[in-house]
Amino acid sequence: MPFTAHPTDARLKCLTETQVQHLATLHHRPLSATSVLLPSTSEGDLRQTLFHLQAQVASLQEQLTHLALEVLRERELCSEQRLRALEALVPPAAKPHPSSSAQDKTTAGALPVTPPAPASPSRPAPVRTGSRALPLIASTATGTYVIICPTRGELSFAPDSPEWFDWLATLNSFRFVGQQGRLSASRTKGRPCWMAYRRIHGHCYNYGLGNTTRLTIAHLEQMAATLQSHTTSL
Repeated sequence: MPFTAHPTDARLKCLTETQVQHLATLHHRPLSATSVLLPSTSEGDLRQTLFHLQAQVASLQEQLTHLALEVLRERELCSEQRLRALEALVPPAAKPHPSSSAQDKTTAGALPVTPPAPASPSRPAPVRTGSRALPLIASTATGTYVIICPTRGELSFAPDSPEWFDWLATLNSFRFVGQQGRLSASRTKGRPCWMAYRRIHGHCYNYGLGNTTRLTIAHLEQMAATLQSHTTSL
């Protein structure tokens, strides 16, 4: 049974109403004339439907853009709050006492001014040590970690890198603020093994961390979560 071209679109091939009725008779299936007629859609209706769909797509794109901007603002706010908290953990630089400054000025006015002697290239200036501020490793709102040294500021190397382990090998203590908890870590000078501890409600909990090569971010996060679990057990 050959197909017939559509009366309005030659690209479409179909059966005529007579052919459909003939097929229904051959298969003993009654078919009314009204059931054969299909609802027709004019070109104007199709264009109107297309314009309506385009308007819906544009509205959805606008809503998606608005939601994306809200998410970015929320992330920026969380990052600013976290950075402020980190800045609060780092103590400010000690200021000279006013009395000592006044005394220095009085002494300088009483004594003759002597030009400083040139520094010897073979003897560098001494470096101050013994700062009470501990190095800090803290997670951020974006899932990354910042490494803050009291003397060098924020360090640029990545956690778990060779520079990370070399830096930890020079320390005897540091603080860690992770995504699921926090801890302080220390070791006896000259000893390879580290201990993690945290004081919770007057009780100090201690756990062994192992040597420096085991101080990965995953291991520190796991130990911080273990210590955090004690806050709900009391």
